[in-house]
Amino acid sequence: MSRATRTAADLAVMLRERFAGLPELSGSTLATQSVCVVGVEDDGDGDPTWTVRSSVPSSVWRLDVARVIKQLQLEYDLE
Repeated sequence: MSRATRTAADLAVMLRERFAGLPELSGSTLATQSVCVVGVEDDGDGDPTWTVRSSVPSSVWRLDVARVIKQLQLEYDLE
């Protein structure tokens, strides 16, 4: 089944909104900082067509943030 498409700017806005909705991130700088959505090669196998570049060190990655990104990847392809 094909996913709906959105621009990188639209996806970034959607991510920021969802990050701001996470209880521990509400009002934090992470929720409002720049989100960089970048395309990845689409090999036609249903994998996500975009990812998020992060300047956050991997030692502080959050599972809830990763879930938000994955959920949007399952819902939308990059236009």
